[in-house]
Amino acid sequence: MKRVKICLAGPGNVGKHFVKLLIERNELFKKQYGIDLQLFAVAGSKGGVISSSPLDLEKVYHYSSQEPWKSYFPGYGIDDLKSWQIISDSETDLLVEATPSDLKTGEPGLTNFKAAIKAGINIVTLAKGALVTDFAGLMKNAAKQNLSIKFSGATAAALPTVDIAHYCLAGATIKKISGILNGTTNYILTKMAREGVDFNTALKEAQKMGVAEPKPDLDIEGWDTAAKIVIITNATFGSELSLKDISVAGIKEVTLERIEEASLKGKTIKLIGESGLENNRYKQTNQDIKNKVFVKPLALENHHTLARVDGTTKAIHFETDIFGDLTVVGGKSDPRAAAAAAIKDIINLARERF
Repeated sequence: MKRVKICLAGPGNVGKHFVKLLIERNELFKKQYGIDLQLFAVAGSKGGVISSSPLDLEKVYHYSSQEPWKSYFPGYGIDDLKSWQIISDSETDLLVEATPSDLKTGEPGLTNFKAAIKAGINIVTLAKGALVTDFAGLMKNAAKQNLSIKFSGATAAALPTVDIAHYCLAGATIKKISGILNGTTNYILTKMAREGVDFNTALKEAQKMGVAEPKPDLDIEGWDTAAKIVIITNATFGSELSLKDISVAGIKEVTLERIEEASLKGKTIKLIGESGLENNRYKQTNQDIKNKVFVKPLALENHHTLARVDGTTKAIHFETDIFGDLTVVGGKSDPRAAAAAAIKDIINLARERF
């Protein structure tokens, strides 16, 4: 039986779903994979807990941020300590990074990543911030320490993206990657096309249903999709792109008239993140890169697979030399699905390293 000692950074919504999955499925993981996933530390924004024995998962799951760590976990709860300090002191095998992402600074994930690497801790992340600000640097430093960083949950939750490129398409030259990587924007565009409503009406309905956040700028302005395509591009093509290197346009300027005009031409508008760097990235100018790695609304021919992906559903499409074209559609977009992606990464990492 392989035991994996875990530190969770970010006991918020997604973090709680991660803990819940451990509660529900760890016995199955033991029987099916021969691994025992145990939580030894939790790092919050204002303290956390470090234990010398596995934490009570039910107790962690029911923790509220209003409760001081020291009183909630008497004897080993810690108040007023930075998350990176808890990670450094945790003496665990694996960090699950589930803190909120700041796409400009990468924090707090970037500092948490660095602390984990310095302490010899492998990383599974659900947060995008650190990866879009210093993907290459983090990967190089992890490799020097013989550590792994896995990030399925940061590139479209349950939809497999980089896994397809790395494993299913091994040996092929990937010519182009394009995808619908944000469920909120796809829902809005679908509603506009199907019901003939304008952008603001569709957005309000999405917010009412909980599909869109009260402050949806990262989604509707294209930055969430941009972060995902940057990570996927760097992981697939070995590039060192950041958000500033690519062209980004969202859906705020997509009018009902534009959608109707596309429909008359047998086309459907989708917000697409696309990358076609192939293996010539180092010979390309900045403008070449912006032309080949971008996020923008595209009018796709109705027969294109991505044109038929509706609602909150996401998809990714690969064009290759020897496998032909491959499209993967589906996967939930909710916090539980993101947590499940982290579990998948942990299982695969345990198979490889523990």
